[in-house]
Amino acid sequence: MNDLKTVSSISPKEDVVRLINNAWVDNGELLYAAFTFAPKETYLSVNRPNVETYNSDVRDFIINHIAFQIEECPLEYRRALMHVGEIDKIKISVDGDELAVRVEVEPRTAHIKSHAGIFVRAGEQNIVSGRLVAPGVLPAGVSTDHVLQKIAWKLKELAELQVCRMEESE
Repeated sequence: MNDLKTVSSISPKEDVVRLINNAWVDNGELLYAAFTFAPKETYLSVNRPNVETYNSDVRDFIINHIAFQIEECPLEYRRALMHVGEIDKIKISVDGDELAVRVEVEPRTAHIKSHAGIFVRAGEQNIVSGRLVAPGVLPAGVSTDHVLQKIAWKLKELAELQVCRMEESE
């Protein structure tokens, strides 16, 4: 049993949003691909709507990344809304055994104040696609990619796909 408590450094009462690339939506359905970790990626980027710079941070990103603009209306974009408290509760099992894996949300504010990351950790290590972990951190036969795949499905289940509109002049 996983006795590790997940404690994000962002309040469990907060929401975070993942900005959604057009390739991650099919016929209005959010795809699992929206939550997959790229090779060597240590966290999934999200933004915090309750931070005062959220609207301008998102606007800057959307304006500069056309693949995140809804094709028919460049002032509209999609986001996947998730509750931090629900992310903190994510547990995964393999063959009925719960893994000692934590999912945590942390601010990543060095350049963008509303930016945060969803991290997956086992022991004191970040779980990173393709990267080996220390012996004993994960059960034999369980890869980091398997763990991240299971986390991606859990995040997809938690996410609420929303369409948002930016103001013309913010």
